[in-house]
Amino acid sequence: MAESARTSAAMLEFNKQVNASTVDPAFIASVRKKLALDQREAAEIFGGGINAFSRYENGKTKPPLALVKLLKVLDRHPELLAEVRAA
Repeated sequence: MAESARTSAAMLEFNKQVNASTVDPAFIASVRKKLALDQREAAEIFGGGINAFSRYENGKTKPPLALVKLLKVLDRHPELLAEVRAA
């Protein structure tokens, strides 16, 4: 069991490193918080399922490039969230 846990931890760390080359998981969390959204609300607005933002923020899953680009825009212009909600 201990070997399995070590392997899982190593795989998770590797996934974080690979995903970090595209987007830092902390960036996703910081933008979501800046927009005053919890993970459930973010998933409802941006899609991906109920656990999507948890997985993106933990580095377990690579977010879609379109989502990353949208979050970068919203990071600079948070006032556009109302338009995104209405779309």
